[in-house]
Amino acid sequence: MPFDYLKELLEENEKKIVLLVLDGLGGLPVEPGGFTELEAAHTPNMDRLAKEGSLGQTIPIRPGVTPGSGPAHLSLFGYDPIQYIVGRGALEACGIGLSLKKGDIAVRCNFATIDEQGKIIDRRAGRISTEDAVLIVQKLQTITLPGVEIVVKHVKEHRFAILMRGDDLSPEIGDTDPQETGVSAHPIAAHIPQAEKTAALFRQWSMEAEKIKIKYGCGLSSMISRDETIEVPGVGNGKGRVLSRQILGEILEPRVEEIFNLIHDDLTRSGYEDIINSGVVITGGSSELPGIPEVAEQVFNCPSRIGYPQKITGLVEVVNKPMYATAVGLVIYGAKRAKKGKKFRIRDTNIFSRVMERMKKWFKDVI
Repeated sequence: MPFDYLKELLEENEKKIVLLVLDGLGGLPVEPGGFTELEAAHTPNMDRLAKEGSLGQTIPIRPGVTPGSGPAHLSLFGYDPIQYIVGRGALEACGIGLSLKKGDIAVRCNFATIDEQGKIIDRRAGRISTEDAVLIVQKLQTITLPGVEIVVKHVKEHRFAILMRGDDLSPEIGDTDPQETGVSAHPIAAHIPQAEKTAALFRQWSMEAEKIKIKYGCGLSSMISRDETIEVPGVGNGKGRVLSRQILGEILEPRVEEIFNLIHDDLTRSGYEDIINSGVVITGGSSELPGIPEVAEQVFNCPSRIGYPQKITGLVEVVNKPMYATAVGLVIYGAKRAKKGKKFRIRDTNIFSRVMERMKKWFKDVI
């Protein structure tokens, strides 16, 4: 416990208690000087508990330290979170019945919605229903990587957990959630050199998950026949299941419509809506989902097509995909400017040096 002197006051007994945590109940006033939600609410039962019970305050971690949910819960059960450092992933995995062993890596995950630029527009995928999320998790459970055992289990709604078991794994990898929308997810990176193997495995797992989305997903559920099915292998010794592919389409379609509607709203606000009457070109990895152009036509009310890189030579079969269109276009644009003797102005002088250092690292890794 945080305060050693309290141990002398503890006495063991056989009685049970109910520990009810009303997380975030206090709230903030809607208007300056106004009532909070709790102050404005009608709470006769809570008023009675306060009147007949004993009241006090507790500091979960230390004075001045704002705790996250993981450390705060450890503290509530009598563990000093500064001494016992347990990540949110381990708590999530234990909470859904996964058995953790020394050396295992547990990760708490969210389904999220991103736009065509890969920026997050909803960190919880619209709080996708448990029924829909379970079907996606069942496909993710089919991902295997050499040298490690992987268990993927659904928690509730948009949340699921991954347990990875193998040799020489390290928990010293970064969180990918930026805790805000309008930005891209953080890359899966190692904090220390010993964790690079673990980071690489989770990066590979994410790439396989993206392939599943492209392979089995569809942006327009009406394009999928109800007879089309997906084979989902069983977990452990369990029997496999055959699911309707249309179900996955019905899950993805609202997310796709949401993204296009947000883009349409931005175009309307900026005054550029009229200039897209001739058509819309869609790029990015997710544009390869069947049905994406059809959904775009419904939202923008104009023709749409998938954009592929053009005027390229060399490894055409490698980069001739929508996911590379933007990058190839930027390279071509920069090359044209360079031929004309035009230079780019970089406001942040540190950007160029950071890019060069990263490129040097890439070449070293390749060599």
